Amino acid sequence: MDLKASANSTSHGVPVTRYEASPDTFDRDGCFCPEVGSGLCLPPGYLNLQSCYPDMSPPLAVSFPHGLHAPTNPLLTQPPNPDQDLHNIFLDINTPLGIPMAMQINFQLSAILQPDPAFPVLDKIAAYFQMRSEEHTSELQSHSDL
Repeated sequence: MDLKASANSTSHGVPVTRYEASPDTFDRDGCFCPEVGSGLCLPPGYLNLQSCYPDMSPPLAVSFPHGLHAPTNPLLTQPPNPDQDLHNIFLDINTPLGIPMAMQINFQLSAILQPDPAFPVLDKIAAYFQMRSEEHTSELQSHSDL
């Protein structure tokens, strides 16, 4: 995953550079979309894990939480409410020393539903839904904060 420098600021008086995941972090590539038109390719912003793990072939996709940086999906009954500040991935690093001062790691794991004529309910569906969202933020504490 590539993180790009996006801003300079301070954390506890220490100068830091913020490195953020770019909007195309979870876009398609050869592993996650091997055959265009095969039904294994999800919209940009969602990585299909099935083709990358052929031994398990998990019907799962990974993305930023709440569809951040992904196109809106008309199949969703309740549209997500992504927030760049809450749902992006970043590291604040004191560049001269290489010390991380703060970080936020967010991702969403979604189950993929595919059409299945054996189950009438799934016969015409071609969608995905949120299964689990992980969001973690951590900041280095100074001794006075302890």
